[in-house]
Amino acid sequence: MHESHCWIILTTGNRSTEVLRAIASIRQQTVQPQQIILIGNGCTLEPIDGVDTFSLSENCGAAAGRNLGASLATADFLCFLDDDAELISETVSEEILHCFRTRPDVGVVALHLIDKYSGRTQRRHV
Repeated sequence: MHESHCWIILTTGNRSTEVLRAIASIRQQTVQPQQIILIGNGCTLEPIDGVDTFSLSENCGAAAGRNLGASLATADFLCFLDDDAELISETVSEEILHCFRTRPDVGVVALHLIDKYSGRTQRRHV
């Protein structure tokens, strides 16, 4: 079993440049996911080395893509990312896993987002 026991589920609506940037930030993490799943939401996906790709036949919204990814997962932890998300610190995955392992009462971790253009933080509900 992989050290992280974590799958990353990445959804896209046909933004290949953003997807590649998000995957690059995942691959820079100190703790690597067991698997990366890319869900195309109403779009055709090009193969990406080391990434399992699946497509919904039509754009059903981000929740449908996340639900499909979750239905495929067998990991202890799931991390959902949008195609325009980048993990800026290379220790984000390590910190999240540490939180879950040391706090069994925690079921969900939400992150603050930083707008890369303005530098302002945002908080979204996930």
